Amino acid sequence: MTPSLVWIYLFILVVALSGAGFILYRRWQSRRALVARLDELSKFADAGQRILNAPFDLHLLAQRIYIEAGEIVDVSIFQLGLFDGDRYRLLIWIMDGEARPLREFSLTPNSLGIVGWMRESRRSLLVRDFEKEIDSLPAKPRYISDDPPRSAAFVPLMVGDAVLGVMAIQNRQPDAFSEEDLRLLSIIANHAAAALQNARLLDQAQRRATQLELLSEVAQQINALQSLPALYSQIVNLIAEKFSEYHVSFFEIEGEQLNLRATTNPDHIGKTITIRVGDDIAGEAAATGEPIIKQELPEYMRAEEESIHPHSTLVVPVSIGKRVLGVLEIRSHALFDDSAVSVFRSLASQIAIAILEAQTYIAEQRRADQLAALARASRTVVSVLDLDDIFDEVLDLIEERFQYKHVHVFLLQGEQLVHRAGTGKAASRWLIENPSFPINGKGLITLAARKQQGVLVADTSTHPDYIIGIGQEATRSEMVAPMLMAGHVLGVIDVQSPQLNAFTQDDLQTLQTLADTLAVAIRNARLFAGERRRRRLAEILREVSNALISTVQLDDVLEFILDALALVTQYDVASILLINEHGSMSLRSSRGPAHLEDLIGESFNLKRFESHKTIPETVVFHEVDQGHEYHDRLAMPEPHACLGSPLVIRNEHLGYLVVDRAGRENFPPEEIELIAAFASQAAVAIENARLYASQQEEAWINAALLQVAEAVAASPSLDVSLQTVSRLTTMLVGVDRVAIYQRNEADSNFHLTHHEGLGDAASTLQRSPLSPSVLGVNESHVAAAALHTTLPPDLASAFGCDQGMVWSLWARGELLGALVVEQGHALGKRLQILDGIAHQLSMAMENARLAREVAVQQRLEREMEVGRDIQASFLPDACPLVEGWSVCAYWQAARQVGGDFYDFIQLRPDDDGNERWGIVIADVADKGVPAALFMALSRTLLRSVAINRISPATTLERVNQLILSDARSNLFVTIFYAVWTPRTGQLVYANGGHNPPLLIRAQKRNTKRMRSH
Repeated sequence: MTPSLVWIYLFILVVALSGAGFILYRRWQSRRALVARLDELSKFADAGQRILNAPFDLHLLAQRIYIEAGEIVDVSIFQLGLFDGDRYRLLIWIMDGEARPLREFSLTPNSLGIVGWMRESRRSLLVRDFEKEIDSLPAKPRYISDDPPRSAAFVPLMVGDAVLGVMAIQNRQPDAFSEEDLRLLSIIANHAAAALQNARLLDQAQRRATQLELLSEVAQQINALQSLPALYSQIVNLIAEKFSEYHVSFFEIEGEQLNLRATTNPDHIGKTITIRVGDDIAGEAAATGEPIIKQELPEYMRAEEESIHPHSTLVVPVSIGKRVLGVLEIRSHALFDDSAVSVFRSLASQIAIAILEAQTYIAEQRRADQLAALARASRTVVSVLDLDDIFDEVLDLIEERFQYKHVHVFLLQGEQLVHRAGTGKAASRWLIENPSFPINGKGLITLAARKQQGVLVADTSTHPDYIIGIGQEATRSEMVAPMLMAGHVLGVIDVQSPQLNAFTQDDLQTLQTLADTLAVAIRNARLFAGERRRRRLAEILREVSNALISTVQLDDVLEFILDALALVTQYDVASILLINEHGSMSLRSSRGPAHLEDLIGESFNLKRFESHKTIPETVVFHEVDQGHEYHDRLAMPEPHACLGSPLVIRNEHLGYLVVDRAGRENFPPEEIELIAAFASQAAVAIENARLYASQQEEAWINAALLQVAEAVAASPSLDVSLQTVSRLTTMLVGVDRVAIYQRNEADSNFHLTHHEGLGDAASTLQRSPLSPSVLGVNESHVAAAALHTTLPPDLASAFGCDQGMVWSLWARGELLGALVVEQGHALGKRLQILDGIAHQLSMAMENARLAREVAVQQRLEREMEVGRDIQASFLPDACPLVEGWSVCAYWQAARQVGGDFYDFIQLRPDDDGNERWGIVIADVADKGVPAALFMALSRTLLRSVAINRISPATTLERVNQLILSDARSNLFVTIFYAVWTPRTGQLVYANGGHNPPLLIRAQKRNTKRMRSH
């Protein structure tokens, strides 16, 4: 074969390969376009499904639509709203990625704006530049801002032929959106419209049901059996409570005027408001007997936060038949619809009935009270056992029945008459100042108590024993009746009047009868109070025991102990001190002056009892506070009594319960026993609380480590895992600065890859790798515990401290990196969290490395599979089909690819026209990819040479020459090549170093080894 012919064949081969490559490239492009289209359809299908699966809540659904739209188009400025009559209500409004307050706007015929135009035209709109297209737009935008958007895409939300609302995206740059963006937004709108329609119908139904339910609740709670002012106040408060977004006022009609009687409107509270019937909307509603709505909406959308809010007022007449009793005014920032009007009309009817019932009840009650007044005078004072309730009942009865306005009750305590209750202008001052008078001193009340008989003074200015009481300068007459029981004075009742001769002897006799009855009631109340106090003491001790056992929070236990102690003993200061981790006593809880709150947590050097010694139940506290540290800080006035009770559990001293009381009197034995009992129960509860706290701390540590493990497992990459762990470390452990170093395989140094709390210093640290030894890490020793080390200067500067803790990160005996945190004080069990975090970091780094190795291996395997397929394509698709002959072949590479191959080459017929075949069996002296490449070269050369040659030896000789001239490697190939003529059965072969062929004859059943060459 001439060289020119070889070049022609090579050119043809190149052209053929180029054509095949072009076809494959076009098919790849078509497939890529198809996959992109399928991805887009799948994305929209998924987005539509998520929208349909979203809760039927308009605002949550709008948020979901915004999120889904953000996955497809730019939604930095996004708006979605619904039409409601002549209003346009926004469900979501995003400006520059931030949510803005929602608004409602009116759509006036003369200023519909773009959204109004879309409602009428039912068409989408793409605005590439508002400034350039402002004159050609179908409608003028109604948006007011100093920095308005320049481009936008608007699409209607269509349900059938109806426009439900509008969805829009905008941008501050011109030409930010294309027709493709408009198409994508329209697809999202189609998915969203049906869901929004369903959500709106559900919202309307739920709002109607809620309004009816609230109406029912208001109607059921209105109590007609009370005064009209109380009823009016109850009505407006109930409505404002149930319909929380409303300010409610009730105006009562009197003649031709409406007078404000009750309101929750801050603008009306404390004001006297009168409206003439026919004036304003309230007067118009009263005049017409029909509800009136006044609603104010802004016409333009504004970007500023202080944009105008809608204001709505609904006035409903309260009437029975044609009789108008008043009007109900409801104001709101929300808008009223027909359902709201219907609800409040029904409520007004219920209110009208309640008002009539109240008017009837008040009239009947007044008559009944007048008849029952005398019967109550004696019954009340003997049926009540609480002194304060008795005095309140008696004073009310005296004022109501006898119209006495200045009445005071004094009780005898020791040698003093002490004020306990009273009525009149100065009563509040008397209660605050709590005046008392010595029984032997001057005054009409002390005179009546000493003589044990009533005193009547017609003119106080003429009586020598009269003294002016607090705020009683206007007193002109006075009578006093002593309260006597078995010859003993319990107290007095004093009645004063600004009029001369205001009282008669009959009045004094009646007052004395009432005082005698009150004396019996006071004795009974005192007996009852004594018995109740004893029972209460027993109940408190039982409750304290149960509560202390069941309470597990230490602070709650301490608070409860001091609160319960105050119920059974009087003290000025009570404190609980517990032994802390340093061995000193810390003040944990206290009751007393306000400055004690500042001492909580302070430590005091108090005596601590050893566990092998007997610990007393109570101690004189100055014996254990020998340095007077506690009482110096307490600042209790002298003299005062102080008792300490050690808190002991299983003979272990936990702390002290300390009780202080001003005065010289020491604690009586019964109180000492009670305090010791409290301390004993408190010790058990404190121990339980500490055990519970320890369990909670262990559970918290496990939960924290689980959170870190879950975060690492859920992270898509090592970078995300390390960043998440660095952030979680600061939150879970309470340190401010964290640094994660990874070891670089190239230089074996630590490189800062992730950090938290380092600020600008991180960039310097990232440029300065560290040797492991600088951080105290021993590369030849696997260490699991934290190393407390001195930080290198740059790292110390970034951490703000010289000392740090370092965890070396190991996996399978290999150092992968380090975790560095600042040196913390009293980390306690949080060190366990840091140990677990370091372990999780090691696992994450090792898993990432293993994942990279697996990925490389998988890529190589895929490449080998492709090579095997390519190599297999070089082999014949099938053996020659020759009549009278059966031809078969078997080929198996030693690896995925190799150098073994065989081939059938159809040669030109012989001179007699007989079919001839070239048969090739070859093996390259190597395995794998190099052998496969050499095999491809050998096959190509053999085929090109065999076509023009018949002699096997000549063919192999020429092939060998070509291989020697082209090959640059040390590889070689052995080839068995034969020319087979099926018609004659002749097989002529040449063997180029290959295994000798075997001739097997079927009839003789023997095998003959042929010559190698």
